[in-house]
Amino acid sequence: MMAQDMTKTILVLVLLGACLAVAVFRPQILPPLTPTPASPEGAPPSSGFQAQDSPAQPEPTPVPEGIAQEEELAQREEALNKREAALNQREKELDEREAALRQREEEVARREAAVAQREKELDQREAALAERERALGRQEATLAEERAELERLWRWILAVAVVTGMLALPSLFALFLLWKVSRETAEAARTAQVAREGISWRTVPTGRPTSMAVAVAGGNGRSQREEVRPRG
Repeated sequence: MMAQDMTKTILVLVLLGACLAVAVFRPQILPPLTPTPASPEGAPPSSGFQAQDSPAQPEPTPVPEGIAQEEELAQREEALNKREAALNQREKELDEREAALRQREEEVARREAAVAQREKELDQREAALAERERALGRQEATLAEERAELERLWRWILAVAVVTGMLALPSLFALFLLWKVSRETAEAARTAQVAREGISWRTVPTGRPTSMAVAVAGGNGRSQREEVRPRG
């Protein structure tokens, strides 16, 4: 226990001696530090302390506070003017781009409207052509039906004519034979009548063959009958 107390006492004495030595010999080891005045505006900042033995620097000419504020305000105004000019330029460019974009949009809208109108017109024309094609198809179908009906009717008429001709041919032949027989009968009867009356056939002076010697008297409209009797 006593050894520990002695050790603590010795350490305390050593520390006190060191502090005293530093306090006594400090000016010889390090120069004293003095605070430096505040640097003027625009001068590089200092650490706040400078060595006492360092060479003295010339102090800058102090600027009145009002002039410094005016210069600062002028600089700020100039900077603001530049920023405003840049903003105005950007705004102008944006307005031009917006106007160009609006013009393009209007042009695209007009083109879309024109294309839609053309599509509508083409659809109407296509619908009209389709309707005309359907009407023409119906007309062609009607004409084909009428043509087929006419062909059937013509064939039926031709068949009826052929059948009628075939059926009427014997009747026509019979009528022809009947007419021929009746004519021959009439001629035979006339010849017999002429023979009974004793009238002969001759040629009159006019040169026309005639039976019963018929002569036409000129001017009186009466016909005379010349009979030639046989010689006794």
